[in-house]
Parts: sequence; structure tokens; C-alpha cells
Amino acid sequence: MRQLTKFSGSGRGLTLNFDATLLGERIFWDLATDTLTIKGMPPNLRDQLQRRTSGK
Repeated sequence: MRQLTKFSGSGRGLTLNFDATLLGERIFWDLATDTLTIKGMPPNLRDQLQRRTSGK
């Protein structure tokens, strides 16, 4: 049987995909609040967000 190596999902305008090894290491799930927290965001995503924020 193959091990799960990735988590992925999409809906309501959001698509996520990450290696299962990151859960509990860089990606944290809080079941009580249905929240994912990402530590150490990918640089290209951070750059896009910064450009969007500074453009307002």
C-alpha cells in the first residue's frame, strides 16, 4: 500500500497542495478553529502578497 505523500484540496477560490511531511513542521492545523497556519511561506508567494499590499 502506498503512503500518503501529499495533501491537496480546493474550494471557494482556494487551492492548497503540500507534502504530508510538512504537517506539524511548517503547516499546523487547528481542528477546533478549522485553521491552517503556514510557517516559512514560499518566497514567490510572499513577494506577490507584498506587491499587492504595497500597491494599495
